[in-house]
Amino acid sequence: MDTIDHKQLVTIITVTRNRAYLLKRAIASVLNQTYRNIEYIIIDGASEDDTANIVNDFKDSRIKYVRLEENENPIDSLWRGFTISKGNYITFLDDDDEYLPTKIEKQLNLINSLPNDYGFIYCWMNYYDSKTGK
Repeated sequence: MDTIDHKQLVTIITVTRNRAYLLKRAIASVLNQTYRNIEYIIIDGASEDDTANIVNDFKDSRIKYVRLEENENPIDSLWRGFTISKGNYITFLDDDDEYLPTKIEKQLNLINSLPNDYGFIYCWMNYYDSKTGK
């Protein structure tokens, strides 16, 4: 049984710096989620590479791109994303990681099936080596 209230906004936050070569896959994995009611906040720590162009290539109103004038530590950058988020739930994605297409949907189903005193859930990950294909 689908327990998702599709009015629940989920915020995904990615902090990045000079990793444009990885970021495209992370963004695509967020935008390809089966659960569509998302905002995706990308905090760019003053990248000196093609990060802005990579983000701007994605024409999706759910993306909020914040480019910092100076790089700051990752915790401060993450907090910056947290403070501008509007989601009922917040999740994080590192710039060198990807979500499987049903990740948000499955996690929402789980958290909505739990008693209200649960405030946090997490999932395991699969490791992939792009050099070996395993």
